[in-house]
Amino acid sequence: MSKKGMKTVIETEDKEVQADKEADKNQKNKTKSYEKEFDLSDGTHCVMKRGKGIAIIRARKAAQDEELIYAHIIASTTTFDGKKRAAEDIVQLDVDDYILLEYCAKEFVAPKNL
Repeated sequence: MSKKGMKTVIETEDKEVQADKEADKNQKNKTKSYEKEFDLSDGTHCVMKRGKGIAIIRARKAAQDEELIYAHIIASTTTFDGKKRAAEDIVQLDVDDYILLEYCAKEFVAPKNL
């Protein structure tokens, strides 16, 4: 194979590798938009995933008080060190942790096109 042919093959392979890297990056960005990870003040690692509409409907049914709706949404969409917690346990968290969780939950359910 001539040097010119070899150069073309290498350039083609480089472009394919670059395209694969770009596709991986785009997939990671899509995943990130549906998931938030953060740590609470006590070091508990949280992963909040974007829920479905049913999470809000169930939260409304389960909440005896309108103020508890977000606690129920957080309970259904978030893991704490890989485990679920009940809404009753979530409202017992330190205020700064609860505010962080509620802010993230509101950010996920807020319409993006307003």
